[in-house]
Amino acid sequence: MSRFAWPRLALPWTTLTHAGRSKVLRSSYFWLFVVPILAHLTSSLNERITIPLWRSELVIQLVLPFSWKMFYFAAVAFAVASAIYALRCPALIRHYDKYSEFESEGKGSRELINALLEYYGDDSPEHQNLRRQFVELHGTAAKKPFQVVRKHMHTNYVRQPQSDAFWWIREHIDNMSPLSRLFCGAFYFLGGVFGLIVVGQGFLYVLRVL
Repeated sequence: MSRFAWPRLALPWTTLTHAGRSKVLRSSYFWLFVVPILAHLTSSLNERITIPLWRSELVIQLVLPFSWKMFYFAAVAFAVASAIYALRCPALIRHYDKYSEFESEGKGSRELINALLEYYGDDSPEHQNLRRQFVELHGTAAKKPFQVVRKHMHTNYVRQPQSDAFWWIREHIDNMSPLSRLFCGAFYFLGGVFGLIVVGQGFLYVLRVL
């Protein structure tokens, strides 16, 4: 696969956000520390406890129906994916699904321009062209060089409705950092695979016991 083809495999940040905001997956950091302790404690226990009764005995199984290794691998994979998401996903996508959420925090033109400049603020031809497109579509000072506007961040620079500028910027930064998106999605996928293995082990255990 060529180096120009692999970024197409990376999911956009808006798709990864569904997993990145999951409280269950973010709790994987907790399991990174708890699983080794629980595994050590259960390894010192007998597999079963036999309680004598009148003419029979009660057997209590202490063996867990899944592999601690698979559970730990799932926690590691989800923790790595969550860390990549938290560090690399643009804040405009990570924190806001709708413009109304962005606006309700009192944010507006200045924050939108800063979000654009964070990822498209250098002097490369590609970034200059994209900033020019933004000025032409959403700027009240479209005839001024964008470099001047960048130095004088007028809060009324983005014309109404600002929601259009919000969605335009969000759409363009959705595919930023393709390598980070690729690894983030890959680790979420690995965590899901290990998690399914754990569930499958539990299911097979129940079938054997019944």
